[in-house]
Amino acid sequence: MTRLHYHIPAEATAGTRTPDAALSEGNSGFPTFAFNKKWYALGKRPFHPIIHRVLDRFAKLPKGSWIIEPGNGDHRLGRLQIQRDFCIAGFDISSSAVARANSAITDLGLGDTAVLADFPTVPLDQLRQLKPRGAFSWRVLHTMAPDVRQCTCGRLSEVLPAGASLFVALLSDQSWERQVLGDKYVADTPNDLKDVMEFDRLRGLIPAEEQHLLPDHWRFTFFNEQSAKKLAEEVGFEASGFEIFHEANAWPHLSTAHPVQTWLFVEFRKPGGRNGYDAFKPVTV
Repeated sequence: MTRLHYHIPAEATAGTRTPDAALSEGNSGFPTFAFNKKWYALGKRPFHPIIHRVLDRFAKLPKGSWIIEPGNGDHRLGRLQIQRDFCIAGFDISSSAVARANSAITDLGLGDTAVLADFPTVPLDQLRQLKPRGAFSWRVLHTMAPDVRQCTCGRLSEVLPAGASLFVALLSDQSWERQVLGDKYVADTPNDLKDVMEFDRLRGLIPAEEQHLLPDHWRFTFFNEQSAKKLAEEVGFEASGFEIFHEANAWPHLSTAHPVQTWLFVEFRKPGGRNGYDAFKPVTV
């Protein structure tokens, strides 16, 4: 079992941390994305404008508020808006992604943090130190095993205050990958997309020194409004604001046949707060 070493700052003015090499790609069952390679050009894919809806909501929070992002990758969303009054605490299992995230945080002078850690293992007390006022997870939750996804959302539900929201982008069951699966598709469970993603052809495009970045399997769960509501209810959130949106395919070997991927935007809101505490209003004691 991998031993984790990390630090989560208690104050919004805390600095960033260099990732610990003890937790590396290959120690987890989840895909760890290789950023901006010729065969996976994530950095060239522009964000859909729907993300600004999330940033605008967080902008209403009191100055210095912390936002949690499980699976923050190389901090692409954190870089999208650098003039802001809230801070992002990101967590990721990929050492290369966290290294890039911390480099960007330092270069841009952000008050954010990026921590190398498997989010379900981070102690709740450590998360509570942040006094988080919101969270988001963009194109990540559908890559997790169901029990880990439930644990991740459940932990956020535990540490977020009443009235706070977790905004998510999930792989939609209207996306082309689901259609290609055809009769092999199984709802509400991880589907192995290795053949759909044409891994055999992809291996021929990947340099030898990068072959290890391609996992043996690519298991994703597809979501629709009903399954997203079910996940929310299981962990104590209320799901709303459903919207289908599209972004360019980040896989060049598939982008000609399938130029876009289809995603489901959802707001998971923690009940309460309407008659008292609300995450989008200053705290009154």
